[in-house]
Amino acid sequence: MHDAEPAEAITVGGYAVYAQDSTITPRPDADTLRDRGQVYSAASKGTVPGHQFSWLGRILARGQSWFAPRDVDRIPTTSTPGEVGATQVKRLAESAHATEPPKAIVVDSGYAKRKFLQVFVGLTAVFVLVRLARNRVLYGVPPPKTGKPGAPKKHGKKLSLKAPPAPEQQETFTVGDCQVCLSAWDNLHFKFLPALIGRVLRVEFLRADGSPRYQRPLWLFWSGPSTVALHDLALMYLLRFGIEH
Repeated sequence: MHDAEPAEAITVGGYAVYAQDSTITPRPDADTLRDRGQVYSAASKGTVPGHQFSWLGRILARGQSWFAPRDVDRIPTTSTPGEVGATQVKRLAESAHATEPPKAIVVDSGYAKRKFLQVFVGLTAVFVLVRLARNRVLYGVPPPKTGKPGAPKKHGKKLSLKAPPAPEQQETFTVGDCQVCLSAWDNLHFKFLPALIGRVLRVEFLRADGSPRYQRPLWLFWSGPSTVALHDLALMYLLRFGIEH
């Protein structure tokens, strides 16, 4: 499906933006369908018999709902969206050419798990931008070993999204009639995956008087270079809406 990506597809900060998510195909009447499972249906507000699929594809443009599928795979009942998604990311990384721009994979908070995120450890041209639940805790760089007996520490100072310290970097930009305040903290990792070090970004949408437009901010984790502009990271995630259709 590589040829489905038009040459004029949008890049943000020099990155090609890919969105990843899962969908379902209800099959309530197919009693003999192989590996049919119970999948959650928002329309039914519960589970229904059927199949689940993982989609990975290129976001084509800003303000449009067109999406170019790159990899579609069924999620067996013995697996999860994160596990299948990790395999798709690995295939994308292995098929990348040196002449192509680096890739940013944008995913929602359901993918902020070890079995998905560990695939990004060591990748140099494919990075993840994942939404975080507001109650997450991340950790800084561990202190150097002091020479005392015992294994070196894996985690440094905690950063709780519920009560973060003052940001290390901050900027504002405008989207339509909305002011957006961006705050960042660098060199952080998940407790379950110390090898994946990245940046935490808080995105706050503000009214004209400076008050929050929404009750809670948007939290993101970026595994790529810290040189990417904060507003580019925010735009990458906002483009994820293209896969929802």
